Amino acid sequence: MVKVVRLAPEYECDPLWLSTQSGVENIPACHLPIDAALVDEVQKWGAEYEATYVPEDPLASGFSTPREESDFVERGRDIAHRLAEELGSTWCVYFSVPGAGPREKIT
Repeated sequence: MVKVVRLAPEYECDPLWLSTQSGVENIPACHLPIDAALVDEVQKWGAEYEATYVPEDPLASGFSTPREESDFVERGRDIAHRLAEELGSTWCVYFSVPGAGPREKIT
């Protein structure tokens, strides 16, 4: 059975979402069978997104410039490809960033 994971940042959540029989669960990167360096990179990427959150005014949240956002999306896409490589053929990896286009199937 193929397992499905999505790399997708959300405020106040880890950036990984695991599809299960009962729905979708938000999981920390350390729960996946991946290298510690990639776990760290996923966590840093998620923290970078979280740093754009303005809890007092959520509508003001987001990246300062379009360039910062596009750089963030590209780094995330690279991480998603690395997740797919490390997880292997028994996993299907998706990638998305709110407001940056449709969900992409990586593997």
